Amino acid sequence: MKKSFRTTILLVLVLAGMVAWYLVYEKRVRPDQAKAEEQAKQLVSLKQDDIQYLTIERQEAGVAKPVVLKFKRTGTDWGMMEPVVDAGNNANLTALLTTLTSTKYDRIVEDNAKDLKTYGLATPFLKVTVSKDTSSPGETVLIGDDTPVGSAIYAKTTKNETVYKMPAAFKSSLNRKEIELRNRKIVSFPRTEITEIDIQK
Repeated sequence: MKKSFRTTILLVLVLAGMVAWYLVYEKRVRPDQAKAEEQAKQLVSLKQDDIQYLTIERQEAGVAKPVVLKFKRTGTDWGMMEPVVDAGNNANLTALLTTLTSTKYDRIVEDNAKDLKTYGLATPFLKVTVSKDTSSPGETVLIGDDTPVGSAIYAKTTKNETVYKMPAAFKSSLNRKEIELRNRKIVSFPRTEITEIDIQK
């Protein structure tokens, strides 16, 4: 009888331990690990709301020097600093940064690439740099060639020589021209504030 009682107590303790392990590991530790692994697949560690400066360098065919676009955020509004000083297109710039800070790589192509020319990354087609402020080091993403098979592209950061396979949409979302990132509105105030229109012929 005593042996049976001890066995029952032991089984209860084992069950309690398994339940405690499940509640702690499966419900807390494992989700945190999975989240950390997914975040590690993002090429940029900066949060979108922390980014204050953005630089886009595009290498166009037949042009010796890359086309450079520079932007600075003041409050919630973006302004273009180069090649001209103008208001930025907040919607398009926000969409670009959302893609940059949230897209994850599909897989690692080469961990320590010796020949970046193979991937079009020695002279990248596109270079995007973001930073929090002028004193903080920026984070740069390089966009290279399309992969031979599938809808994907090669990319890397300047932190290491690892080459990643990224969705093709990553490249198209970052490859925005000046006219798309400038504020093209003729007037700056909203339509609801217009009370009078004067047309002169």
